[in-house]
Amino acid sequence: MKDGEGAAQMEGSSGTEKLTLSTAVKRAPSVSRSGWNRAVDTVLGGWQIAGVGRWSSGLPWSAANGAFNFPTNFQLPGDGVLLGPAPKTGVFPGTSAAPSPNVFADGVAAAAAFRLPFVGETGQRNNLRGPGVFSVDAGVNKSFRITERQNLRFSAYAYNVTNSVRFDSQNINNNIADQASFGVFSKTLSTERRMEFALRYQF
Repeated sequence: MKDGEGAAQMEGSSGTEKLTLSTAVKRAPSVSRSGWNRAVDTVLGGWQIAGVGRWSSGLPWSAANGAFNFPTNFQLPGDGVLLGPAPKTGVFPGTSAAPSPNVFADGVAAAAAFRLPFVGETGQRNNLRGPGVFSVDAGVNKSFRITERQNLRFSAYAYNVTNSVRFDSQNINNNIADQASFGVFSKTLSTERRMEFALRYQF
């Protein structure tokens, strides 16, 4: 495989959803190009390094209207209505009352930024956005020649190299009536860093 790099970016129709992918493949020089002797080339030469980087904006979500779930009828639940600008979202430390990470710096103040929908209203949907994601996967490969027909291939892969955490915006306490824990995350979308190693004998 030849050395190469690539990148792709997509943007949502509203201009706020973004996804960026970047890939790269590099190969260390072999003895024929580097001038190394065979012993050094066996250790350092011929390694293939590949990586994939991903970054995306967060998913949208809505503030629920608390106990007054159906302001219009029993088939059309309503959402909270903003009284002004949307509160800033991100990932913030929890409080003594709700120790889990929160999408708001101050969940109580964020809940106060909404009102219940009036009778006949359905509220506002998807006017808040969860945290985005950044992750990197990487791998290395090298084939060691034993004889003319025999090779030993070593591979190592690491997934989520940076051990980044992405919280799930669809599993947030979005009940504006529960001010003490409004905005608290209850689930993650990402997994912890994982590593895999493999040896393959070819003949």
